[in-house]
Amino acid sequence: MRLRYKILIGLLLVLLIGPFLVPVNTSGTLTKEEAAEEVWGSQSQFVELAGQEVHYVTAGSPSSKKLIVLLHGFGASAFSYKETIIKPKYNSNLAKNNVNDRSNQCLLDSNSVGFA
Repeated sequence: MRLRYKILIGLLLVLLIGPFLVPVNTSGTLTKEEAAEEVWGSQSQFVELAGQEVHYVTAGSPSSKKLIVLLHGFGASAFSYKETIIKPKYNSNLAKNNVNDRSNQCLLDSNSVGFA
């Protein structure tokens, strides 16, 4: 009886731990810069603030005197605003007033979320 338990526990350990011991080829994995470029294009940028690398996205008219800073909530990222900042296609104030043409917008990704 004890031998069966030892064999069962050994088999269980092999099945649970074994896959972590198999080497995986990681070629093809994108860096955060490459992934951000793929999602946002040339609007995506990185800057170092207080020793931390921060990802941000700019859109709209850089010559505008109005700046809108969009901050996402916990667990979200700048991607939450992608449809709003690129092409406001919903029947909202953004779409009606062409905010993209009349303001400069900046989306910040919090550290440990999104590409930051």
